[in-house]
Amino acid sequence: MEEMTVSGVISLFPSTKAERDVFVERLIDHVTSGYTDPLKVEIQMANIEQVVKKYRSDARINECVLNEAAKYGQKSFNVFNAKIEVKEVGVKYNYDEVGHPLYDSVCAEIDRLAEKKKELEQVMKAQNGVWIYTDPDTGEIAEVSPVCRTSTTKAVITINK
Repeated sequence: MEEMTVSGVISLFPSTKAERDVFVERLIDHVTSGYTDPLKVEIQMANIEQVVKKYRSDARINECVLNEAAKYGQKSFNVFNAKIEVKEVGVKYNYDEVGHPLYDSVCAEIDRLAEKKKELEQVMKAQNGVWIYTDPDTGEIAEVSPVCRTSTTKAVITINK
């Protein structure tokens, strides 16, 4: 039996939305029907996520993709059932060193308010039921309800090194 190449394995994956939908439904059916160990599939999915993340963040791949896209001579084109667009993404502006006094003042106020909010949230999380809050500046009294906490239980997968 011939060993699969990396590109051969990748070519087995779905390449259209319809194929993805069918693949996912079949995989879910196999897991929910007991044909496949859900932990094994979940670990494989976590590994696939890491592979995709590492591959797509590699600067060499970005360079190869841009070079290949340049061969098409357009900023936007369709190929392999996908639309390709070459454009600026993730544009960021750094306002730290511009020296605008009002901007710097507003940022300092936002930081101060964010810290105050965090402190208030910690106090409110520590309360177990309805409690009375008295504003230290105005003396106004308010009945404060407990914080509503929600969560979801999941099996968290950590791939061993």
